[in-house]
Amino acid sequence: MINLMKRADVIKILAGAFMGALAVSLWTSSRCHPLPCRANNQFTLDEMIANPFPAKNRHEVNRWMYFTERYIFEPGHLDHVEWDSQDRKMDLSGLYKQDIEQVLYHAVELLNAEENSKLQLVKLINGYRRFDPQRGIDYILDVNLVDKEKGIEYSRRLTIIKPLKIPQLVPINESLEPATIHLIVPLVRSNLTQFVKFMQFFERYCLKTKQDVKLLLVSDVRVNSMAINNLLTVYKRRYPLSSMQLIRMPYNASNLNSLYWQALEYGVDRLATYSLMLFYDINVSFKEDFLTRCRHNTYPHKYIYFPMVYSFRNPEFIIGKHKLRDMSDSTDGMWLQNFYSIACLYRHDYRLVLKSSPKLVGLNRGGSNFFELVLNSGISVFRSADPSLIISKH
Repeated sequence: MINLMKRADVIKILAGAFMGALAVSLWTSSRCHPLPCRANNQFTLDEMIANPFPAKNRHEVNRWMYFTERYIFEPGHLDHVEWDSQDRKMDLSGLYKQDIEQVLYHAVELLNAEENSKLQLVKLINGYRRFDPQRGIDYILDVNLVDKEKGIEYSRRLTIIKPLKIPQLVPINESLEPATIHLIVPLVRSNLTQFVKFMQFFERYCLKTKQDVKLLLVSDVRVNSMAINNLLTVYKRRYPLSSMQLIRMPYNASNLNSLYWQALEYGVDRLATYSLMLFYDINVSFKEDFLTRCRHNTYPHKYIYFPMVYSFRNPEFIIGKHKLRDMSDSTDGMWLQNFYSIACLYRHDYRLVLKSSPKLVGLNRGGSNFFELVLNSGISVFRSADPSLIISKH
């Protein structure tokens, strides 16, 4: 059954303030009266909103994400989150919670305007959500409502659509000109084998391709700097025009940061104010295209790029001669949502982030403390999966 609504209601919906507009269809349970049909200014929703994408095979089926008032259930698509091991559920929080609360609030408002009633939400029984690129965001909500005037409780199914708006080009003065990347690599409790492997990647994707990258290695006093320096000398002779430097960091017991972040700080202090920096973890492999994304996704005073790293459970997947397996297969590994050790940012933005902190916070090895500081600094976080960053095992 296609529900009809007043054109004025639709204009109000499409002009809504949050995340575009809401278009609502309503089905009533056996305990409720059907909605009245409007005789004047009628139109069908399909005139303004595209039909759902018609799947032609099982791979094209656009699945719904199921949620309740407290939890989200979506196995296989949210491997980066912390699930309850018993029944694969995640707490409903953050953007999802805010979005769903807004949808429920506006849906009840529209329902009251349509029926000229004073209904109030009692409980969300079932909720479904999916994104359709042709249509927008679809919701199906099974709710309990109470009529405050009549004292009667209703059960209803609401179908809600947040249509996509016309694409607009956002005016922003961003340049994609190449910039020198200052690659800062802390060598804290690192062994020579890790360093040898890292230098093989660095040679293949930076030195041989003549990337505009300057390598700055910062070693802890407990690291065998002589062996590392000897290997670095070999690469310097092989690539005399490259910039590769090894510095030793003195131990500072009064520093609240972990040794890893002390090493990063020691490297940052040796760079110019507007240098583009790449904080890097020696255990992660990379490819040349990551350097391009590092440049493009980082912008002074606006973006700091925190790429997500993929971790394979079996190192044979990346050591063998065959191509890497599809990263969407969660049985092979997972995206590390809580890994923040790799970041692309400008030096002056780094200082700005630290100054924005109301108190001195010790920065931990995983970078989560620094990530929180960035979120509260006024500079936007650019967070995205990067297929060229891989840890072989975890």
